Amino acid sequence: MSLIQILVIVSFAATLAYASYTDFIRLEISNKASLFISVLFLPSAVMADIPFAAIGMHYLYGVAFLVAGAALFAFGLIGGGDVKLLAAVAIWFELTDLGQLVILVVLLGGGLALLMLVAQKKPGLARLLGSPPWLDIKEGRKQPIPYGIAISLATIIMMEHLPILPQSLQNLFNS
Repeated sequence: MSLIQILVIVSFAATLAYASYTDFIRLEISNKASLFISVLFLPSAVMADIPFAAIGMHYLYGVAFLVAGAALFAFGLIGGGDVKLLAAVAIWFELTDLGQLVILVVLLGGGLALLMLVAQKKPGLARLLGSPPWLDIKEGRKQPIPYGIAISLATIIMMEHLPILPQSLQNLFNS
């Protein structure tokens, strides 16, 4: 694995961490973070010798996720930043892994929803976590969930499935 490949993977993970942090603190995910993740896949795929037709398919997965996410956004089920981040992350995975990624995002998002319910009963928990806006629960108010955290965690958990990783690194994840 080359130094450039390591830098790409570290940059990918660091950008996910940044997106999670801003979503946690402000319920916002920067468009630049999602764009960076999307663009970063191209040199990663080229270095991993992924054929250009397959790279195009990966970007098509991202477009499909963006379109489906836009529908969910239109119904108020997910935030716009979450949609863009999930679409950007979808580019990095094979089609066969996207279902597992979505299931993991939903489960981790459910965990965040449970945390919100606990925070309603235990106000000290919100203070302990730095009083992020998404834990500012008001009676009868629909409260957004920072799905960027769930998306980033799910992606990191599933990193071993990234097609850009050399086989030697994938074997390390599996041992």
